[in-house]
Amino acid sequence: MRAEFDVKMSQKVMFDFLLSHRYGSISGWIGVVIGVIVLAMVVVTWGDVPIASSMLYLFFAVYFLPLQPLLLYFRAVRQVKLNPMYKEPLHYVIDESGITTSQKEAEAHIDWDQVVMIKKTSYSLLLYTGKRYSFVLPKECMKGQEQTVEKLIEQYYGKSAQQESAAETEDKNAKQESAAETENKNAQQESVTETKNKNAQQKSAAEIQNKNE
Repeated sequence: MRAEFDVKMSQKVMFDFLLSHRYGSISGWIGVVIGVIVLAMVVVTWGDVPIASSMLYLFFAVYFLPLQPLLLYFRAVRQVKLNPMYKEPLHYVIDESGITTSQKEAEAHIDWDQVVMIKKTSYSLLLYTGKRYSFVLPKECMKGQEQTVEKLIEQYYGKSAQQESAAETEDKNAKQESAAETENKNAQQESVTETKNKNAQQKSAAEIQNKNE
């Protein structure tokens, strides 16, 4: 089972990715909360504080709420227009071995165990290989292969995660066994030391007794 298609990045898909990346994190939602709080302050304190203070609050409310998505949109437009990688379609092959991309003479491949997170947006599937690095797979470019891609992800990404979890469990068990062996060894050494001390005390007592006799 495999999926093969070309991706030509569009401003709509890039904007969708940037929105998901921005507001899919805690920092993004912290900005929204701050914006809502500041906007509430504008409404509650309007007329009770100097107009300069109200305008300052309003500026921060606009910055954290409607301005951020607008800035992300302009950033998406700029990236699609100026990034040389988006000038030509990027060819994808997704199968049991992983994800292979090619463009003109260049080719790259990653295994499934290098994928750390999967996200789905309104327009794309996002395969993250790091906190800031992701393959953007637009649904409109898959040409009816979306279900095949999702099955491959479910089968091989999940399998890699299970193998990683099993390896971590095995390492943990090995460490626990090693700690137990070390503890037993220390206990044996303590027992031997106690026996030696006991024998020495008995010998010393016998010598004293013999001397008194």
